[in-house]
Amino acid sequence: MGNPGRAITLNKYLYGDADSVNNIDPSGRFSISSQMAANNIQGTLTTLVTRTQFLLRAYDTAQAVSGLFDFANVVRQVMGQMTSFSPATAARSGIPNLNYQDAIESALYNMPKAIATGVSNWGKGYSKSKRKGKKLKGFLIYMPLISAGTSGAIPIRTPAKVRFGNKKVPVKLVFGGPAGASGTLFGLGMQMGSLRQLVRMDYHRFNSGHGGSTGLKGNEISVIKDNNFHYHVNKW
Repeated sequence: MGNPGRAITLNKYLYGDADSVNNIDPSGRFSISSQMAANNIQGTLTTLVTRTQFLLRAYDTAQAVSGLFDFANVVRQVMGQMTSFSPATAARSGIPNLNYQDAIESALYNMPKAIATGVSNWGKGYSKSKRKGKKLKGFLIYMPLISAGTSGAIPIRTPAKVRFGNKKVPVKLVFGGPAGASGTLFGLGMQMGSLRQLVRMDYHRFNSGHGGSTGLKGNEISVIKDNNFHYHVNKW
């Protein structure tokens, strides 16, 4: 049909855009030189798209890292207020000989360390989940399991929020946990597609072989030990 924007292409009897020295036109529709130019442009666009996707992933990861450290500050503020557990409350925890004041002090010191340990993995995981269309719906603070045998975790929204890019994400307290679980105090996580517990604080005698020869389970990045308190840092 030719291209109305290029008058020479409307002449049905010309060969190679009337430039047979430089062009060949085996199909009668476009010259090889035009095809090569198009291929070069397509290659450039592909490179730009690839680099743009990389930059977007890097931006998403950096955004997650920044948000997680802001979350760490919120956690310190929240836990700093949890200093008035009564003996009756401690007794209901099902954990004998637990001093909640010691637990809070340990958490205030080690939770930011746990976040720093896992933040690289979590940032990449967040970016990957975002590309799959999942949205960040909340930062999670897991509360102590007051008795073994609870089934399911229930997130409760609080007025607190964490700045994440150009929006603020609510902080939620999570009550309950897996059936039969015990010895779990606090935890941190993110709600994105599902409730993801990224850090779990336990209180019991630490078994160095609980994760095999490496001391880690398959879903763990690290375990931070602080006497009988220890922190499982999970992969995304």
